[in-house]
Amino acid sequence: MSCIINGLKDEARTSTGVSSTVYGWLDEIGIPKGRGRKSKLGNGRIQQLTETLAMFDRMGCRPTSKESIARLSDLRERLDDACGRYGNQNAFVSYLGFLARLIDKAV
Repeated sequence: MSCIINGLKDEARTSTGVSSTVYGWLDEIGIPKGRGRKSKLGNGRIQQLTETLAMFDRMGCRPTSKESIARLSDLRERLDDACGRYGNQNAFVSYLGFLARLIDKAV
C-alpha cells in the first residue's frame, strides 16, 4: 500500500536538516538516536511537526488549559486508533507512532 497521505511517504524526503536545538530536545525527552529517528525526521511533514513541538516546549508553551490538553489527548487516541486499523506492516503506521511518542513526551 502506498503511503501518500499528506506527504508521508518514503519519497517525500526533505533537503533541509533539523536544528541542533531540536536534536537536543529529542535527546532530552528520550527519543533515541538511530535510523528510525533519522528516517522520520527526513520527512518534511514530520520534521515540521517535530520542530513545532520542540519550540513550544522550549518556550514554555506547554498546554495548560483543559481544552488544549483534551485536544491533544483526543489526537493521541485517534493516532492509536489509526495505527490499529492500518496494522503493523504499513509504513504510515511508523510515522503515526513517531508522532504519538512525541505527543506523549511533549505534553
